[in-house]
Amino acid sequence: MLEEREGSDQSGLSRTAILKAFQEISDELGRRDASGELCLFGGSVMVLAFSARPSTKDVDAIFQPAQIIRDVARRVGEANGFAEGWLNDAAKAFVSERHEVIELLATGGLRRGHRRSHRRLCLRLGPMM
Repeated sequence: MLEEREGSDQSGLSRTAILKAFQEISDELGRRDASGELCLFGGSVMVLAFSARPSTKDVDAIFQPAQIIRDVARRVGEANGFAEGWLNDAAKAFVSERHEVIELLATGGLRRGHRRSHRRLCLRLGPMM
């Protein structure tokens, strides 16, 4: 699922690859009878919300429950051949714990939203109640 960026020797995660991985995370959370939330930042927002570029090298996010999502994302990444740390929470060092989310779309176990001023996209994964 790693794809070559046009005009570059760097590979990255495409919109299709990221969405497929998020669906796989959502499915696994459902099997565990759990749900989670991801709030995305940076390049992944430019790829998913704005189609401003074809790919990103990784997905910067804050997420809860952190340990469960970290474990599931590691397994999904391994299954798809993604680099270690493809989904990481390094952005949490720069984000207030009080952040506003504007919901854009709700489908199945995945809700999406973003706040323009912070270039982020928030997702809710797992079974819908």
